Amino acid sequence: MKLKVKSWKLKSEKGSVLLLVTVALTAILGIVGLAMDAGQLYVTYQQAQAAADAAVLAGAMDMYNHTGFAAGAFGGGAIVCVANSAQSPCVYAQLNGFSPPDTVTIQFRACHIPPGVGVLPPVFGGAGSLICATVSRVVPTTFLRVLGIPPSTVTATATAAIIGGNSLTPLLITQPTLSGALALNSGSSILKLCGGPNIGIQINSNSATAVQNGGTVDLSQGGPNDNGTCANGTGSSFRVVGPTPEPDGILLGATGQYSSSVAVVADPLASVNPPGQPGAAPATSTIKVTGVDGCPAAPCTLYSPGTYPAGIMVSNSALFAPGIYYITSGGFQGQTGGCMAMATGFTDPATGWTGQMMVYNTGGGTFGTSGTFGQGCVQNSLVGSPSNSAYEGILFFQDRNSPLLLHNFAGTGSFALNGTIYMNNANPAQYQTLNLAGGPVSVTGEIIAGSLTLNGGTLTMNLAPQQTSAKQVALVQ
Repeated sequence: MKLKVKSWKLKSEKGSVLLLVTVALTAILGIVGLAMDAGQLYVTYQQAQAAADAAVLAGAMDMYNHTGFAAGAFGGGAIVCVANSAQSPCVYAQLNGFSPPDTVTIQFRACHIPPGVGVLPPVFGGAGSLICATVSRVVPTTFLRVLGIPPSTVTATATAAIIGGNSLTPLLITQPTLSGALALNSGSSILKLCGGPNIGIQINSNSATAVQNGGTVDLSQGGPNDNGTCANGTGSSFRVVGPTPEPDGILLGATGQYSSSVAVVADPLASVNPPGQPGAAPATSTIKVTGVDGCPAAPCTLYSPGTYPAGIMVSNSALFAPGIYYITSGGFQGQTGGCMAMATGFTDPATGWTGQMMVYNTGGGTFGTSGTFGQGCVQNSLVGSPSNSAYEGILFFQDRNSPLLLHNFAGTGSFALNGTIYMNNANPAQYQTLNLAGGPVSVTGEIIAGSLTLNGGTLTMNLAPQQTSAKQVALVQ
């Protein structure tokens, strides 16, 4: 009798264990199933987010460059991407794996702007500088369906904008392989920066001898604590892509740093389009009375904007009315006895500029000066395009497709340039060299050139704390 009772208990315990194991296995499989479905949803969300980011960045680059789908889409309603769409946001969503039956919607005006984001005013055809995308996919589930949970819709959103931002450096040397991309070849050569952002100089050359300094590079008054007066700066930094040891003669101040083997900095003005060629410039006129139209000492020659097929050669006191000067041959030169200044009392009807100009130089000529250019001038200064214009403060704009050229500022006089000197080629083998020798040169603005050499003389860059700026495309949400 006892044996029968014990046998019954053993069978009962076996049944209980089997039930417990079944319940436990079911729970474990459920947890694993939930984890698998949740993982699938998470991966899909990450993929959708990448597609949304790519879509808005592609559309924003079209806005930035004034190209592609943007010409017909800005300011319109929502775009719903269809299969094999040629519109760049849709193309990039598809390249990231999202096309019908997925839903990809692009909008312009209904985008949320996060607090603190400084979106620029409309930049193309009166439309906008903001683009957003919503990317959705229905994801079927496996184990969740057993629990009665239907397929889930995964949605990701992204917003990109053209925003204002500071360029990384006031002095950017762009040639990627050149030895001596920045060269100070004389003990009397001085390159000095006052104010500006924390990074003062960037050399993109990867050569171990990218910097050759036989003079002085003075960044001790650089940085945002100074307003360009060289009175309150604490130092700005010097960066070079090549593995270049820090040369002698670089003064960094208390807060500046020297760094080599750093990343290349892209041209912040690469998206600025050259101006269209205007009609022929009017003939020059002579101002015979001192003070008229800003003439510092009569007689003065008055130049007007337009196309100059033989270039501009200044050999006396010259005044420049505001606008765009388009040089197709001969360059823009100051010769012995030359003196340049902005004319007063004019507004250019084509650009709306007052007291501002830009010189676009093509056809193989160069910018430069020679002899005693500027010696004894009452005024000797030019002012570049407005910083909020399509030309973003450029004063001298060299054709990006020019052959390799030397722009030689070698006069013994002094002069001031208020604006950006922009000499960056699309083909790095055809780089532009800016050479300074002789009298002091003051630049208030950015210098972007293939290479820079100083053979005596002083180049001073006077910059407000955030003087140099450029538009940029960015994800803002």
